[in-house]
Amino acid sequence: MLTYPADRPCIGLQNSADGFVVSGKPESVARACGVLSDTVKDANGQTPEKLLWRLDVEVGFHPAMLPAVAQVAEWAAAYGLDVEQARGIAHNILMDPVDWVAECRRMAALGVRRILEIGSSGGVVMLTQAVLDGEGIEVLDVSGAEGKAALFGA
Repeated sequence: MLTYPADRPCIGLQNSADGFVVSGKPESVARACGVLSDTVKDANGQTPEKLLWRLDVEVGFHPAMLPAVAQVAEWAAAYGLDVEQARGIAHNILMDPVDWVAECRRMAALGVRRILEIGSSGGVVMLTQAVLDGEGIEVLDVSGAEGKAALFGA
């Protein structure tokens, strides 16, 4: 498990070959983006204002989520569940950085032929398909009726 100071932003997710998500407290992320805007340009001379998008979400992948991990462990103990297993799962979901590119490539190496997006909005389909383009792997959003119909042939 990787650890970072809770008051500092970190790369919480790599979601494409050149796309990263900076996670952290809003003021920390804003400071990091300000530094990037002042100092970084891409190969075409574009500054981060053109390359940074603010995601209006509150997600994990950051040490600031440690209290939530502790809460899961408390709930597990209260209900007689395996506390360490619950803590480990919560830590993985809420705090551990994710390299989506590596995860997709690992699935391809395993011979996966179809990936099902079961989330509430199908938002990962485009990211996944972009990484796996040319691999012959179908990425299907089954979060809605249309995807379920495609999956089950209805």
